Amino acid sequence: MKYRVIILPVAKADIKTAAKWIRQNDSPEKAKAWVSEINKAIATLSTFPARCALLYDEWLEDIRNDKIISNLEVLKSD
Repeated sequence: MKYRVIILPVAKADIKTAAKWIRQNDSPEKAKAWVSEINKAIATLSTFPARCALLYDEWLEDIRNDKIISNLEVLKSD
């Protein structure tokens, strides 16, 4: 069974930012190889999505009832 993998815009931006950092602080070749490996890993999720365990994040658990306004802002609800 094939699954559809959706890469959120914020994830795409994070990959681009990380690749830019690697390119500027290491080498363009390593940045390209890193992006290639990320894309290969993402591609495998369409056939075996359970291969990656869900990560429990205590911080996310703490804010589950909060209102997330943006990717960087969290406001406590009353």
